[in-house]
Amino acid sequence: MTDLSRIYMPITADPFEKSDSYTEIMPSAPLSPYIRCFWGTKRPVNQKSRGIVIPDTCMDIIFHFYENRSTSFFCHIDETAHSPSSNSDTAEYSTFAVRFYPWSAAAFAEYPDMSVPTDRPEDIFPKLTRRLYEAVSRETTLTGRSKAAEAVLYDSLIPENQSSDVMNALYLAIISGGNVKISDLAAYTAISPRTLQRKFAVQTGISPKTLCELVRYQLLWQETALGTGISILDAVEKYGYYDQSHLLGDFRKRHLMTPAEAVKNLHRR
Repeated sequence: MTDLSRIYMPITADPFEKSDSYTEIMPSAPLSPYIRCFWGTKRPVNQKSRGIVIPDTCMDIIFHFYENRSTSFFCHIDETAHSPSSNSDTAEYSTFAVRFYPWSAAAFAEYPDMSVPTDRPEDIFPKLTRRLYEAVSRETTLTGRSKAAEAVLYDSLIPENQSSDVMNALYLAIISGGNVKISDLAAYTAISPRTLQRKFAVQTGISPKTLCELVRYQLLWQETALGTGISILDAVEKYGYYDQSHLLGDFRKRHLMTPAEAVKNLHRR
């Protein structure tokens, strides 16, 4: 199958952020088709709130390590942006997380159904969650935790959990800028739309229509944040929006602000 990570690299609301509270570490080459990045804190900090969380089309297993306890979470693909609620807990903690591409979390799951409505990683990845926790809790640095997680993930990979039909449909969705009909995705994969819907739900947790819309938003945001800039009128045509108001409305839904306002919030270095 095509390595989709070579043509699609989703980003956060601030892809330039690198601080004690949030830093990304890229995976090694063997895991790069599956892991978008490792991320976390450089040291224990008190995180009352952090910017906004936008739909990056990714899924995350997140660990928080306090002095005498720890917690874990599984985050499905978000469809809209949100501001994390303020944390009234004054205790400091460190964070370590694995960020999966929209297609890849299932490749590490013992129960590979991403449509299960749970925020407990052990409900989908029981063995992986335990092994990750044991490996990363012994380390105290983000780099050390990333290396420990790499070994566990490489040993836990189940590539046959990925549907070739979903991967082929995602390839078409990405190269089409997310502007593609579900009937065309189904025809491209030579399966029925209903079968494609079912396979997408299992592997990504959402419908192909929703994922195409999120891919379109992500590609627009990447071009806006990382490129030299694109005019609204050019973006309307390129990404298949009805008109300028449709583009701005969709972007606000995903980002809580206009593209111009989002760019102002970037911490360029």
